[in-house]
Formats: sequence, structure tokens, C-alpha cells
Amino acid sequence: TPATPSNNTQNPRRYAPMGGSFAPVPVAAFTWNGWQDSAEYAANLFYLPPRQPKGWQGLATHVQPTSSFLNEASQIAGWAADARSTKTGYLLLPEDAAGEWLAGTRAQLEAAVPSGRTWLVGASYPLGHDHWSDAVIAVDRSGSRVLFQAPFTVPVSMWHPWNPAGHYPALWWEPVKVIDGKRVWASICYSQLLPWVWLEGLLQHPDLVLAPRNDWWAKGTGTAHIQRSNTQSWARLMGVPVVDAVNRWQQNTEATH
Repeated sequence: TPATPSNNTQNPRRYAPMGGSFAPVPVAAFTWNGWQDSAEYAANLFYLPPRQPKGWQGLATHVQPTSSFLNEASQIAGWAADARSTKTGYLLLPEDAAGEWLAGTRAQLEAAVPSGRTWLVGASYPLGHDHWSDAVIAVDRSGSRVLFQAPFTVPVSMWHPWNPAGHYPALWWEPVKVIDGKRVWASICYSQLLPWVWLEGLLQHPDLVLAPRNDWWAKGTGTAHIQRSNTQSWARLMGVPVVDAVNRWQQNTEATH
């Protein structure tokens, strides 16, 4: 953040306008009178995030929460049609896009995914005894398998060890997985707010970060912006590209890059 300009009119201009010359910006100053902040401003101005690897893409969805299995199947059919229209090898779907991962959901998606492609689908994966994990599940024509599970979920609404019914237990650690020769790590929705989860990823040196999230639970708050900023900042610290996929349920579906 640039420092507040001094009232002293004798000071030289320290900040480059977005559309003007960059010459006044002192990128190598190390004094305590505001020039350090100017150097940071210049560095951020020139920063270009790493490009996403070819063959990886996220899909934005607009799925409404529902307790009806029929409505859920209908919504899955809707975004699956959009997913089939993409030509990418690995397509990331938002957190919990498929709802509860039951036998019918698995069969529906395994039949829908085109041959030669893999969908990385957000779902609530059953752990037994009415426990679930917030997971990313790889689906292709050969079947499906759990790839990632969020180490922490939203307190009270999902993580509530005092009430075992419908509980999402803390799993504590999210390991990197090697996919198509790349070290891939996922930060799933609420975990994007937690610095210690990002430190887990940082320690494992991934080549790519997946960032699925579901914004409907935080509608009307600044949470979605914080998640996005956190993700961008930590990925920049790691020096790796991000593939994100977001569910917002007030508009039509669209692909994201």
C-alpha cells in the first residue's frame, strides 16, 4: 500500500500514475520516508502471475443449495452439460458442486464425463457414521476417486464434534498429489481463509494450486473477497499458478480461466 504523501511540497513525486511515465518511481530506495512503499508499489505494478498450465481450467457454476435429490440431480445435469462443452483435460468444479457423494451422483457423473477427460468435482464425501469430508473427487470414464479433502471446514455449521450427526471432522493435513506429472495441491473453500493450511501447501512445494469455493454461504459479506485475496497472495508467495472454480447462484453458468 503506498504511503500517504507528505504535505511538504518540496518533495519529489514518488508515485507513478497508472497511465503515465514510470520514471519517477524509486524502485531501489531503502529509506524510511515512504520510498520503501513506493518500491513495493512498483514491484506489485509489474508483477505478472504465472500462467495456468495447458489443459487445466475451472468452471463457474450457479447451483442453489437444495435438500431434494431430484433438484440436485437436475442441477448436476445442468453444469455437466456446460462441462462437456469445454475441451480441457482437467476441469475443476466448485466446492460441493455435486452435493452429497452418493451412488446415484457417482453414476450420473461417471456417465456424463467425456472420454479422455477428468472432472475434479467438489462434493461431500461420506466417511461413515454420518460423518463427511469436504472433498475434491476425480471423475473419468474409468471411475472416480477422492483426491483431496479439506483439513478444516466451517465451525459450527460443518465442524461440530459435540454433535456427531452430519459432522465434518478435522483431517488436519492436505497432502500434495501428483497428477499428470505435476505436484498439485488444493485449498478448498473455508481453508482458503486459514494461514496454517496455506503453510501446509507452502511446505510441500506444489507446481499448481486448485482453489474451489462456494460463495453462497457467505452471501452479503466480504468473505469471498478475502478468500480470493488470500489465495492470490499465497500462490504468489509459492510462485505457482492457481486454477479456481467458484459457485455463485444468482447468475447463469460460465467457464472461467
